[in-house]
Amino acid sequence: RIYEEPANRFVAGFFGFPPMNFVEGWAKETEGEIQFLAPGEPEKSIQLKLPSNLTAAIGRPIMAGIRPEHVKVESLSSSSAQGSFEASIRRVEKFGAEVFRHLDVSGVSIVARDNSSRNLPKTGRVRVRLDESCILWFDSESSERIG
Repeated sequence: RIYEEPANRFVAGFFGFPPMNFVEGWAKETEGEIQFLAPGEPEKSIQLKLPSNLTAAIGRPIMAGIRPEHVKVESLSSSSAQGSFEASIRRVEKFGAEVFRHLDVSGVSIVARDNSSRNLPKTGRVRVRLDESCILWFDSESSERIG
């Protein structure tokens, strides 16, 4: 239960290997929707729709917590749907049947964990999708989980 519902950033980062990805950003209201905006170029940075129960976070710095298994890496030729981002591969580590891909999304480092049998490049650019239903949200100042 601690793995799925950690109380704060410390606990979330302590459990799991590789550790949870933490992405700093801001909660902002845009056209009636609450969005999470990470630093970087607007067209290339991580932008996510926030759950409606995070309206109190609007205008505040918050943090997205994303487990590496919830980061999906695809070839650049896959369709460009909303919620996907281009990333540069920094490094690829093989651990038996698993691969850890260290990625850069507009200056933000994230790690993806997946099955090594997938035929993806070891260098260059790829498309990244985050399983938004599994993202945990944290207050940047207190590090407590919100939402």
